[in-house]
Amino acid sequence: MLRQITILVSVLLLVSCGGEKKAPEQIAKSENALTIRLCDSLIERGISDTLRFGHLHSGEIAHLDFWIENRTPKPVVPLMVKRTCGCTDLEYDQKPIAPDEERRCRIIFDSRGIYGWQLKLIDLKLAGYERPVRLFIEAEVD
Repeated sequence: MLRQITILVSVLLLVSCGGEKKAPEQIAKSENALTIRLCDSLIERGISDTLRFGHLHSGEIAHLDFWIENRTPKPVVPLMVKRTCGCTDLEYDQKPIAPDEERRCRIIFDSRGIYGWQLKLIDLKLAGYERPVRLFIEAEVD
């Protein structure tokens, strides 16, 4: 009887762990998460940052989450993404980011067929601003 209960509990735990994925807004931000803070003066001069994936094996599809924080006095609207390579992508919500609000974004790097040190570029265009938020994507692929 005890064995049957143990098996039942194990099965229930396995099933419950495979539940629905959390929406981006529901994912908790860790203390050491990369945050890109937007303010008018920085956006006008141009914001850039480097996101490092570290070492990957060729064929791996990796993702890296970061946060965009709006410190401007008005909502910031992400419009479009321009990338230098089809191996990278940026998942983001196109809804306006209100002042003092943070929004999670995700960089995806597909290392299939790629070897060596990689440096890719993604530009995130914001409505009402001339310069994009420029993200350098770095990885070492074995």
